[in-house]
Order: sequence, then structure tokens, then C-alpha cells
Amino acid sequence: MTQITGRARRVVIAVAVSALALPALGSTAAWAATGSTLASDASAALQSIAIDEKTAHDTYRVFAARYDDSEFSTIAVSEERHRETLRTMLAKHAVVDPTAGDPAGVFDDAPYQSRYDELVARGSVSLTNAAEAGVRAERLLIASLSRAAGMDLPRDATNVVANLLEGSRHHLAAYEGLLSRAVMSAPQPTPAQIAQTARVRAQKSGRYQVGTRLMLARQPVTTDAGVTVRWRVLEQSQEACRVRTRDGRTTVILRKPGTCRVVGYAPAPSPEHLEFRVMRTYRAYE
Repeated sequence: MTQITGRARRVVIAVAVSALALPALGSTAAWAATGSTLASDASAALQSIAIDEKTAHDTYRVFAARYDDSEFSTIAVSEERHRETLRTMLAKHAVVDPTAGDPAGVFDDAPYQSRYDELVARGSVSLTNAAEAGVRAERLLIASLSRAAGMDLPRDATNVVANLLEGSRHHLAAYEGLLSRAVMSAPQPTPAQIAQTARVRAQKSGRYQVGTRLMLARQPVTTDAGVTVRWRVLEQSQEACRVRTRDGRTTVILRKPGTCRVVGYAPAPSPEHLEFRVMRTYRAYE
């Protein structure tokens, strides 16, 4: 088996993670508490960290249940400790925690919800993709922490950010190692194993009122390999919503308050192809 070391390993990781390009995210300044002892930009930076920590934690929990690799469960536990430390610090400085009350995999802001859905959908294809998602999530978290580290923060906040930054760097190294091992052990891909693509124009993830009917596909959608993309509601969401296809149009109906998570899926047409998967998360309210 060919060994990947040094610069070659870094190249493998950089190329693999580049496939997980995600949309830019907006500011969280809207959550800043008026009674906070911190400047608005500092509060917003810490709130971004809170969301990134939740994204990483929730993503790793999904992968821990799917793959037989201890890295995901071990780092998920570590991320939960990070979140507890951060919550305590936010409360001390009267900064609103933008993740408070949100169930696993649910985010109030649509861009963050889309980012989580993208990480989970990509990472659910294979262990290699999951390792790529871990690398990507940690790099996003390190970027948020680094921005906060350059701000004028109280000493306790500076210490928390520094400790979280050190922990995320360890997590990044662990996922880079997992990615290298996964790449080394996986069969060498052929051009036909490039992931299937499809023009999916489903309604964006976000919060919608109960009774809303959201469009998933105006007409049947097929991947570039000719496989039809079919939508289904994940088991834990079946009470909250229902998918209906009629005359080629596929919609999802929000029936009750709660989290509605739907997946568009196209199986691999042959061993040389990868499956296609895309996810949307809708939070229904009355």
C-alpha cells in the first residue's frame, strides 16, 4: 500500500476538503444582548463560536452513530465540554447564546442550518467524506476562534478562547489523520467514481409556519448519471411533516410544530458511482 506522508498528505487533505466548499455566513450581531458588558463586535464573535461549536458537535454525533470510528464520538464529547465552558462565559457577560434551546441539528439562522445540512449530507456518503467534513468543521471553528483571539476581550474570555483554539487544533490534527488513513485504505477511485450531481432547487432550510407547503422539486430531477432523486422524511420527523409527489411535483407539508428533516436521495447506479444525497431541515412553528 502506498504511504502518504509530508507534503503529499497535506495535498491530499487540501484537495479532499476543497470539495466541501460551503456558503459564507452572516453576522450573529442580531443576538447580542443589550445588557452585555462586551462590545457588540466581541459579542457577535463569541456567538459565532457558539454556533460553530454546536455545528461541530451535532455533526460528529451523526457520524459517530453511522461509522465505527472512535474519533467522532470522542471529539463530540470534547465539543460538548467546550460548549458548556462557552455557555458559562457567555452568561457571565450577558451575551445571548444563539444556540439555547435548539435541538441537535437545528439552527435558527438559515445559512447556518444549510451549512450543517451540507456537512452531514456530504459526510454521510463515506468515512472519507465524513473525515473531510470533520476537517472542514474544525477549520471553520478555528477561523472563528482566531478572529475572537485578536479582539480586546476580558481576561476570562481571552483564556476561554485560547483554550478552545488549542482544543480545535488538536481535533483538526485528529481528523486530518483520519482522512489520511481513510484515503490510504480506500480503493483508488476512477473518474467514474466522481460523486453524482443534480440541480436541486428545494426550498432552503429555515423556520416556517405550520401548514406551509414547501417545494422540493417542480418536476422529476435526475442526477448526471441518470438516476432519479427521490425525497423522503427521516423517521424522527414523520410526525412533523409529510412529503407528497403529484404530477411530477414534490412538496413537503409542515403538519405540526417541530423539526422536519427531509433527504433527497439517488442510489449509485453501479459500483463505479457514488450515491447522491442532499438534506433540508425545516423548523415548523405555530
